[in-house]
Amino acid sequence: MGVACSIYNLGGESLYDELFVAVDLRPVDAHELKIDPDAEEIGSSWINLKGGRILVPTSRAEALRRFLISKTGAR
Repeated sequence: MGVACSIYNLGGESLYDELFVAVDLRPVDAHELKIDPDAEEIGSSWINLKGGRILVPTSRAEALRRFLISKTGAR
């Protein structure tokens, strides 16, 4: 099951407004939903959580999972 999330660009335009899943495909508990503003690997298509987990939009989940795992060893 995913988490309802939205990502906007600096102009306020919605880039994603859908369910997001964790790169590791494990469920995300409510207490884990804290954005990490100091994350090393940032992008406009995913959300970095404190604790190292990354959320990706379901519409691009497979492609972003492959990219993040190969580039960063993301979990």
